[in-house]
Amino acid sequence: MTPWLLFGAGSGVGACLLQRALASVILVLRDSEQARHWREQGVTVVEGDACEPAVVAEACRMAGSDAVIVSTLGGGSVNYLGHRTLIDGAEQAGLKRMLLVTSLGCGEGWPLLSARAKVAFGLAVREKSLAECRLQSSLLDYAIVRPGGLLDVVATHNGQLTQGPATLGAYLTSGCGIRVGETAAATGIWQSNLQPDRSRS
Repeated sequence: MTPWLLFGAGSGVGACLLQRALASVILVLRDSEQARHWREQGVTVVEGDACEPAVVAEACRMAGSDAVIVSTLGGGSVNYLGHRTLIDGAEQAGLKRMLLVTSLGCGEGWPLLSARAKVAFGLAVREKSLAECRLQSSLLDYAIVRPGGLLDVVATHNGQLTQGPATLGAYLTSGCGIRVGETAAATGIWQSNLQPDRSRS
């Protein structure tokens, strides 16, 4: 199976993907306790910050050029700087495919966000949008997933995966808890090994 180079497995969607991984996984974690835990489970871990080019270069080297990069990084400087470092490092190392998990409201979804949402988390959305642009203009084949409304609740199985024009809130109804695991499942990446429906010539 194609190995995954997983960034952002410390919490949320990344942690859920790690639990569901069927491929071999190389993790990049900056938390030393989490790194120790996963090493004890037999997982290959590169300990360090994704904003550091040397850390990304080492992780890419260990994963090999056939690895699929999966990034669920988020928060602070990693929203853009970390992803820029990761994308540039992946290109330099010869990796070819990446799944980027950003956020509802990124890219063409920005105008659909309410004024309140833009005030609350608009900076993060704008930085993640920049990361998307960096990936889209890179040499990598890619897929971008923009989940929203993630809750750590009992799954309702009402989550939907849409493709195409931005929709915001159109499929979320009152009482519809979309669990982190549902978003991970919706991507289907452990089954398809990230085969984007677009390729570069």
